[in-house]
Amino acid sequence: MMQSSMKQMHMDYTMSQRASSARTAAAASACTQSASHNAIIAILDAIIMASIIIICALVLLVLAAFPYAPLARITA
Repeated sequence: MMQSSMKQMHMDYTMSQRASSARTAAAASACTQSASHNAIIAILDAIIMASIIIICALVLLVLAAFPYAPLARITA
């Protein structure tokens, strides 16, 4: 009877260790995915900001280039 109990305790311990290992692997995977998503978001953010700056520069260029544009009248 005692040996059966010890065997059960060993099996419980082994299953607990495996479950703990699986949880650790899942947490590491989630952390890696989070870091990857953060990098992608940072790259997209930089692209969007650069696009906004380029659009603003083009609008200012158009406003300054034509003599009948409001910016040309203000600066003339």
